[in-house]
Amino acid sequence: MDPDGKPQLVAIPLKPSMSSGWRSWLPSVSIRRSWAHLEGRTLLKMGDCIGQIYPERGIARVRQALPLIDVSREPRLELCAQHDLAWFLNSGKPEGALAVLDRARRVYP
Repeated sequence: MDPDGKPQLVAIPLKPSMSSGWRSWLPSVSIRRSWAHLEGRTLLKMGDCIGQIYPERGIARVRQALPLIDVSREPRLELCAQHDLAWFLNSGKPEGALAVLDRARRVYP
């Protein structure tokens, strides 16, 4: 904390050893997939919240989230995304909602 009581950020310089190449500092593929999944999960929650008031914006967020979700990690998220998409489409385009539900039949247990 600084004297004003505000939190203070401190940058810590990181120096890779000379023996390790720059590639060792890149995140692994599994970590990047995990980040993408978490980003998709966040976009889905944002879409769910926004879509209650602005269905068009909710649809956009859910469509952004779908390709990022790792279905093998959390299969229910795909079900939630399809359900949200159908729900928001139903407010303006009921035929679109029926098409989404028809494609999503495989997701339902």
